[in-house]
Amino acid sequence: MPARHLLILDEAHLVETEIVKFRGLSISKKRWKRYLEDFEIIDYGYDIDGWIEFLIEIERKMLSLIGENALIKSLSEERYTKYGHQNLS
Repeated sequence: MPARHLLILDEAHLVETEIVKFRGLSISKKRWKRYLEDFEIIDYGYDIDGWIEFLIEIERKMLSLIGENALIKSLSEERYTKYGHQNLS
């Protein structure tokens, strides 16, 4: 949406739901257990760092399963360079 000085929203109480649907990610235990036998979802609540580590670990495991170990290292280096993030795993 182009930049505006004013935005009027009808049914604004639904905005959060629509944004989450647009940029959301749904992870179900049943679906992921097909790929990762030891898959476990830990509820990090509002701890964004915990969720980031959780998603990076899933990414690492999936890339490892398909033999993309070089990509794992590259993504880790890119995260450190861009965001100063060091994977704790």
